Amino acid sequence: MNFIGQSDIVSDLSVMLERKEFVHALFVGPAGIGKTKLVLGLVEESGRKLLRLSGPFLQDIGDILSVLFHLSDDCIVFIDEIHAMSLECEEILYQAMDEFRISASFSGEFVTRRLRPFTLLAATTAKHKLSQALVSRFCYSAYLSPYSVDELVMIGALHQCQFHDISALEELAKRSRGIPRRIIQLVRWCEL
Repeated sequence: MNFIGQSDIVSDLSVMLERKEFVHALFVGPAGIGKTKLVLGLVEESGRKLLRLSGPFLQDIGDILSVLFHLSDDCIVFIDEIHAMSLECEEILYQAMDEFRISASFSGEFVTRRLRPFTLLAATTAKHKLSQALVSRFCYSAYLSPYSVDELVMIGALHQCQFHDISALEELAKRSRGIPRRIIQLVRWCEL
């Protein structure tokens, strides 16, 4: 997997790719640290179909049921900002993660349905907002840590056009507080 930084996590994910054995995984870290980029890189290398969702838009049981009932075979579902999903959706989701089936009351009707197997990848800046019941369903959990100045310089170099002086990139990296999104923003701002 081609990814700058987070070498332990990338190594773990590379093993999953090699074995073609994917597990439900939770990625935790501050905004801009690269959780989504890491997930999208993993999915791209896997060659599997991706269904990308956002937690704030999963508020009603019907929202999550609609998604789960229409999955394609061996799909990877990615929920960004999973902490913003409603508790009702969480409860449906962890049953689906465990058993690939749903038993729930919806619109006055009790529904039981088998689901196609899927892998859930999720990202959050606020793991503490997730129920322990949901967190325990993830077989793999990774905390993305701040990047080193050297890693940020490499990331900045990929996004810059006019910096030829490495010392300028190093200064921007030092001001990026370990966050890749920040150095990318600073490089773009300096190019204006």
